[in-house]
Amino acid sequence: EKINVLKKDRKFEKYFLTVAGLLVFGKHESIKEYIPHYNIEYIRKSSFSEKASFSDRIIYDGTWGEDNLYNFFFVVFEKLKNTINSSSKITEDNLIREDNSKLIIAIREALINTIIHCDFFSKEGIKVIRYSDKILFINGGSLRIDLQDFFSGGHSDPRNYYIQEIFRLINVCEKAGTGIPKIMEAVKDYNLKKPDVVSKVDSFEFILWDTSLIENLKLSNGYEKQII
Repeated sequence: EKINVLKKDRKFEKYFLTVAGLLVFGKHESIKEYIPHYNIEYIRKSSFSEKASFSDRIIYDGTWGEDNLYNFFFVVFEKLKNTINSSSKITEDNLIREDNSKLIIAIREALINTIIHCDFFSKEGIKVIRYSDKILFINGGSLRIDLQDFFSGGHSDPRNYYIQEIFRLINVCEKAGTGIPKIMEAVKDYNLKKPDVVSKVDSFEFILWDTSLIENLKLSNGYEKQII
């Protein structure tokens, strides 16, 4: 009740499950019974090409527990963390990487944002695709704020307030509007290519690059890299 999974009907003195509680902690059959189009998926591509085959995939098959949002978050977050090199920050010479903690935080925030802003009644659902040079976060439902406000932070309008509150109260995310600034801080510190967004009527895509501007140029000559 404290984290909004249950609500009390004071008229009948009974508790009922909230939609947020169902999505975060529910069983597959129960979620699909209420939301037939419910779909959450993680794919790891074998290269940077969209046509590349997948080397890993998380979709409901009964092998990783119920496909609720709680399980999905922790399973996918762990997989994404494992795709990050143990040394991921670009040093001052832009050639060598060091610490990776801020990048992991950025990935966590992007994943949480995808969950709390998703329209689960749409056919799009959630899809996270890991390429060799970027992570694509897709959720159903359009962006509810202006793009400029989106990147500046502090203007959050979550589609799923109770889901956000559940994750906040179990210390997975922080207060509204802090996620994007944390991501942009990592982008700046790691000299990464700026994130891309694709805002459509029924879906929103957020592309987090984990390669620097120089790495995206695919230069092999050390002198060329230093010049850039």
